[in-house]
Amino acid sequence: MRHSNSILIHLVTLICLSLGLFLSLSYTSLLHAQEQADKAADTEKVMPNKKAARQISQLEQMIAMEAELKSSETTWLGEDEQRFLSLYRPALAPSQMAIILLPDSLHKLSQPNLMLRLYKELPMADWSTLAIAMPEALEVAPMIETFKPSTPESTEQTSEEAAPDPATDADTEDKATDASGKNEDSIEPEAEEGDKENSALNRIIAGSEFLQSKDIQAVTFVAENLTAKTAIEASLEQKDKVSGLVFWQVDVSELPMEQLKKLNESRITLLDIVYHDISAEEKTERIRFFKMAGFDNDYRLITSPYGQAGFAQSQRRVRQWLESSFQKYLGQ
Repeated sequence: MRHSNSILIHLVTLICLSLGLFLSLSYTSLLHAQEQADKAADTEKVMPNKKAARQISQLEQMIAMEAELKSSETTWLGEDEQRFLSLYRPALAPSQMAIILLPDSLHKLSQPNLMLRLYKELPMADWSTLAIAMPEALEVAPMIETFKPSTPESTEQTSEEAAPDPATDADTEDKATDASGKNEDSIEPEAEEGDKENSALNRIIAGSEFLQSKDIQAVTFVAENLTAKTAIEASLEQKDKVSGLVFWQVDVSELPMEQLKKLNESRITLLDIVYHDISAEEKTERIRFFKMAGFDNDYRLITSPYGQAGFAQSQRRVRQWLESSFQKYLGQ
């Protein structure tokens, strides 16, 4: 009898412990759900949408960079909420052509790279330089974490109620399209993509107009992977002002053939700087690619060593290319 009582007591103890653990876990889960809901509410107040959050973020970064640089060369271009930071360094003996640098990330306005080297050294050789902070959206922007607050109804669902319904399944909803045949979820990203491109183009045009106010007659762009397409578009948009375009280690996939053909018709001169380790076959194919677009005498390809040595050599080659290709703008 005593043995039976002992077993019974032991079972009751185990049941109590299990019940206590279950209640503890349930309480913890409820607390976590509430924390997520509170965080979602705060996030929605501070960041109404991804686009606005990214714009605010870059503006804050540009303001911080201006304070850090403490330079008289910082210049704000654009108007109102479209304002952006740029750096302008006039040449010691200005020619009638300036160089507009289009780095593909904000930090390149202040950290060692080819863009910064060109910005600092070309004015010593009579070429004024303007470095523009391109829209942050052109970079690989980090995803902004968003939360869906839990509702009382959702927390009270049973496993049967939570089972996917073909009519409302998430996979089915993702495939829903609007009257135009486009995925509803894709409408906002496409609109954002258009805003990115318009903002980038507007910044380049604002930079060109700023230089025009400095009695600059023509410009040459220096573009990287994420700014190459916009540089081509700006060159076509301002073909009466743009004489040259430098591609700094730009992948061929970023160079649309049809746009290059139009660029060739505008008689714009190209300098194509590629990685030092490009194979002979890749180099031949790249030259062939530009020839298919019509570029022959107005195109030059050079390779660049790795690191600081590459920056130094490329800067010298860019300067030599400018001097040989645009003599008419020197010695004014």
